[in-house]
Amino acid sequence: KPISYAIRYGFSAPSGTLSTEPNANGVYSLTKAAFPPSMANFSDEGYGELAFLSTKGNGDCDIVLTISKKGNASDPQVIHCESPALEKHAVDTLLKSKYNPGSVNGKNVPIRALIHLEFGDVPAKP
Repeated sequence: KPISYAIRYGFSAPSGTLSTEPNANGVYSLTKAAFPPSMANFSDEGYGELAFLSTKGNGDCDIVLTISKKGNASDPQVIHCESPALEKHAVDTLLKSKYNPGSVNGKNVPIRALIHLEFGDVPAKP
């Protein structure tokens, strides 16, 4: 049986987000005007194991992604990773995970959001 790693995550607005309007590509930033996307199926692509082995249990990463109106992630931008070795695995994990899309005024829209990944010793969110 594989070891289960405790990985927590949370969604927040990317730094510097001011406008509640979509950008030229129709992508909204996560603001109070938007209902945030959520995790539908978390897919750990080596992040947990590497964080456990390489960082003594500290492997925080902040990555900005676009979550499409179908719930697919794209266009990752690493803002910060406690260990540079974790960046690729953190990005792969978030790109391969599936999401419930965010919405504005009840309509599913693509949303750009910061996802904070954190490795720790408490149970991960379901």
